[in-house]
Amino acid sequence: MFKKYQDLLAQFPTVAVEDMLQQLSIQKVYMNEKMGLNMDALLRIYNRKAIIFVKPDLEENYQKFVLYHEIGHYLIHYNPGTEYHFLAERYRNRTEAEANYFGCYCLLADEDIHDLCIPSLLINKGVPEKIANDFWEYESQNHISLN
Repeated sequence: MFKKYQDLLAQFPTVAVEDMLQQLSIQKVYMNEKMGLNMDALLRIYNRKAIIFVKPDLEENYQKFVLYHEIGHYLIHYNPGTEYHFLAERYRNRTEAEANYFGCYCLLADEDIHDLCIPSLLINKGVPEKIANDFWEYESQNHISLN
């Protein structure tokens, strides 16, 4: 596993998404139609308090992935001394890829992945096909071990 992600996950006793949210004091709030948000989930930081807004009707596995994705943004990209929203927008492609990879690593953390097709496993866990394939291409190109 890529060291950066491995180090991030090492700070948690479990990688259960609800446990991670609790340990990080991140509030999960279900979106409603009045919010006018056209996305599946969104991390916002107000007065150094993190809130993840998530659509309530997402399939359970996919919701888990998007929560891990937003936790990844928080752990990798948020720094109290910088403006998170500006940086996330300015480096959008990189930050989105890093949050996607973090989400994938979280979903694989408790799996015995020896001899498994990683993209298929991730897709079965709710990861969109393109993200699962991009993750596996990244892993393969960088010769990174998932163990």
